[in-house]
Amino acid sequence: MASPKIKKVVVIGAGLAGLISSLTLQKAGYSVVLLDKRSQVGGLCGTFSMDGYEFVIACNDFGAGLEKLLKKLGVEQQFEHKKSAIFYAGKWVSAEPGFKMFWQLRHDWKNFFSLVGGIIAQQLPGRKPQTIESFVDRHTAKGAVNDLAKIIAYFMGVAPYDIHTSYFGLDSQYGYGYTKMVCPIGGPQVLSSAIAQTFLAQGGKLLLETRYHQHQKAEDGYHVELINQQQRLHMRADYLVDTSERNSLYQPDTKRGLPLSMMCLAIDEDYAYPAGMHTLSYYEPDVSEWFRLLDEGIQPERFGFHIFKSDICDTPPVPLESFYNDPLARKAEMERAKAAAEKPSIRNPHEIRETAACDYYSAVVAEPVEAVVNTAPKKPAYTINAYFYLPRGVQQLDDAKRDFYRTYLLERIEKMLPGISAHIQYSRILTPEDFEKTHGLSSRVMPFITDLGKPENNTNDTDYFYAGHTVFPPGEHAGAAALSGHLVAKSIIST
Repeated sequence: MASPKIKKVVVIGAGLAGLISSLTLQKAGYSVVLLDKRSQVGGLCGTFSMDGYEFVIACNDFGAGLEKLLKKLGVEQQFEHKKSAIFYAGKWVSAEPGFKMFWQLRHDWKNFFSLVGGIIAQQLPGRKPQTIESFVDRHTAKGAVNDLAKIIAYFMGVAPYDIHTSYFGLDSQYGYGYTKMVCPIGGPQVLSSAIAQTFLAQGGKLLLETRYHQHQKAEDGYHVELINQQQRLHMRADYLVDTSERNSLYQPDTKRGLPLSMMCLAIDEDYAYPAGMHTLSYYEPDVSEWFRLLDEGIQPERFGFHIFKSDICDTPPVPLESFYNDPLARKAEMERAKAAAEKPSIRNPHEIRETAACDYYSAVVAEPVEAVVNTAPKKPAYTINAYFYLPRGVQQLDDAKRDFYRTYLLERIEKMLPGISAHIQYSRILTPEDFEKTHGLSSRVMPFITDLGKPENNTNDTDYFYAGHTVFPPGEHAGAAALSGHLVAKSIIST
């Protein structure tokens, strides 16, 4: 009796959705080829090198649901729970709901209990969603509780009047675990690499610097055409999983979230970042007003931002070529590495020693962007990302505006972390345009603002699926993208 024919799957995009989908299918006995146009896996969940320093691209902490999913898939990645805090009106407030937050807001206890009661009632059957702004303003007066209850909108990059109370129930409905955020030990690139290594160990194939070009449906499945280093590759697949942004599935006039800008900082290692802490938010009062101005394309006098320390890996590097098991891809990568080695390096040996730990799997910024560098002899350093929003429609900044934002951010970071200014080695601002040019990715947390829900994963073709950040399930965090990839894989397995 002939053994069952092994089904072949091509997965487009090696971000979290593509990685999880590929690993799930490969473990289930499918033959999977995972490809990505970039030279590294992870998408937004990765790191990049810039002027000799290593920075996180975007994703940096994750819901505990992702940790459970990776354990289920056999990925050996360790996580640690770190706390986050909010600097509001000159005082620190815990970012985690609980007794500590209540104690810090005890002077506003009436608003606190009114809000909690409203949230519980809002999740009862039959309750219609409201905007976060109208809901919070109905249950609380202006002040700390009112502003802090709207912080979810800030983190999503939308105004409080553009996000609905339906987000309250997503954590329990989909098991994201947002109430207990975890950080991958070694950083997000180590996380993405661990998934890729597990996928390869299961027999999967990974093609980097390979673009999807087109496909045709035939009687024997899909005929897929790829482009790798100007070479055209052809393969047959029974299923296609596409994790690229599905902008065409939304109405052209659908409002979009604000893209993040970032200021990258290198800090002397002897300046101690608060132990056990991850994200520190500088949160200005009256978020409804200052975010409304941003949303209308107006620069507010005061606005919030948040920072985190990049917990970059310090483990020995794994050669990039070990992630290739396709001869053409391996040859192309070796030629690329050889060509890169022949170019003059912008980094001195000291900088290379500091960043080499993760360089095997991180992008390098090739285009120079303005930077401020401390000319004093360099010490060992760690890096910090500061994320903020520009007014709607602003994608790039001139030198004067860059100086304005740098000064604004650094003055307030000094308030949160006294003494840090004297230990800054380097700073550089990346606008949304810089970010997209550097990474080929969007920095929007919420790509589209809609109360209609996200598009489904199924397409008109029964064997062609969408996965990733812009399709089902709802949620605007890396956990939703990962779950999307897992659900699509389960759909294929069940067919």
